[in-house]
Amino acid sequence: MEVLVEIARHQYDYIGDYIETVKMYTHQAATLEDKPRVNAQGIEFWTTLAEVEKMRLKQGQSIGGYIQMYLTDNLELILKCL
Repeated sequence: MEVLVEIARHQYDYIGDYIETVKMYTHQAATLEDKPRVNAQGIEFWTTLAEVEKMRLKQGQSIGGYIQMYLTDNLELILKCL
């Protein structure tokens, strides 16, 4: 899962084709029972992706809008994990 966080940081331009699959795996990871470290990494991917999109917007670069695209799903995930 840590690899996905690094991909979000350094390979943002290439994740669009895989974002639905990544969403599926990160959401599964975030909800595994008795795996708090894995749970946190599932959420960390989306946090990192939000930071990358924010930074790119500040720099005038284009974004894929993945945070907005999955906003409802991710909010439900966060609430479920609380």
